This record gives sequence, structure tokens and C-alpha cells, in this order.
Amino acid sequence: SATPLPSDTSPKYDKVLRGPTRDHWLQLGDIEMDKLINTKTMIFIPFSDVPTSQRVGDCNPVTRIKPNKDRVRFTISGSQLDYPYATATNNASIPDFKLLLNHVVSSPQRKLMTIDIKDFYLNTPLDTPEYMRIHIRHISPRSMSLYALANLVHGKHVYTKPLKGIYGLPQAGRLAQELLQARLEAANYETCSTNRGIYRHQSYSVKFTITVDDFGVAYDNPEDFKHLIDTRQRHY
Repeated sequence: SATPLPSDTSPKYDKVLRGPTRDHWLQLGDIEMDKLINTKTMIFIPFSDVPTSQRVGDCNPVTRIKPNKDRVRFTISGSQLDYPYATATNNASIPDFKLLLNHVVSSPQRKLMTIDIKDFYLNTPLDTPEYMRIHIRHISPRSMSLYALANLVHGKHVYTKPLKGIYGLPQAGRLAQELLQARLEAANYETCSTNRGIYRHQSYSVKFTITVDDFGVAYDNPEDFKHLIDTRQRHY
């Protein structure tokens, strides 16, 4: 399934760029673009580098308004692409999490903690080439200059090649989940034989569920929990 897009009632990017806070939102767009470039999530390319048979997805910047933390997230229109492989992901269900809660309340010393992985999808290499175009009205003069984009404009768009997962890509969720699972297995975590929605460590007291990039973690010993944190920090 496609990577989840931000879901809230924030105004459209085009709308805020027409308003009095235009500069504020363009600066937030710069932050997002810098992150995608500096993490090598995508690179700018000339239009001539896009294969003629390749479908190209439009970049749809999404605004998010939160107290003291507005942001812009660049998403790709995944419905415009043609990804030929499986995209489904396996996330913990509500019954899985209820089992984890029962596991916590069954022991007075057991604790429950939640953690997540920042920019989960942006850390995952893609398995097939993809291409995305960004309309120049969504790019600030600062970014146009910094990345020397004037010579790359084709039909009022700048073309990019995503190298890692971007929100909206149909395959990004599955690829991110498969890579996470491989990394967990390398650290001796495994799914429980009686319930595939719950993970455990082969030696430590940790058990947890995963929904997208959110973990619900049960543990007895703080050092066991720290091992999971260290495993996450090693890769994300």
C-alpha cells in the first residue's frame, strides 16, 4: 500500500503561497527540499535523463500546521506511477496490541513504552527507478539558486529521481518494513510463533508491536528496552 500521507485539515500549499505568509511557507519548503537532497533521498536531473517509457509522478507539497511547528512535506502522486510488484504491508492489528497490553498488566514490574522512527520512509532505498517533477511555483528563489535549477526547468517543472522512499510512493511502506524487519532479525528480534503481529527478543524481556513507524514496547528490565533503542539508533 502507498505510504500514508499527512492527514489533517491544514490549508493547501498553493493557497498559502498566495497569502500573506508566503515567505514563511517557502522557507519551510526549503527545509524539506534540503532534507531530501542532503539525505540523498532524491537528486535533481535534466528532463533528458527521464526514460521516454517512464511514468513521472507530480510532487504535491502538503502543509501541516501545529503549535510552533508548521512544516511542509513533499509527497509524490503515487497513483500516476506504475509499480509492478507487491505493495501491501503487515502492521500490528488492534487484537495484537490488546495482547501486548494484557502481557503488561499480567506482571507488576512490567512497563509499557512507545517509540517511533523519524523519517522512516526516507531511509529506505528503492528497488526500481522512479521519477518526480516539481512545479517551479513550489520552489523558492533561494532553492532555485542554491541548486542551480534554472537550467533544469522543462515545461515549468524541475525533474528529480527519488533514490529512497518518499511519502506517497506505493512501494515505500513495504520496502521500509522489509528493511526494518531484516535489521531487527540481525539484532536477534523475531516474531512470536503464536502471534506474528508481536515481536520479541530471543534473550531479553522485550516484546513489541509495530504499526507503520510506531512501536508499542513491553519490557521488564530497562536494559532490555535500551537494547531496542540502541538497535533503532544504529540505523535511523
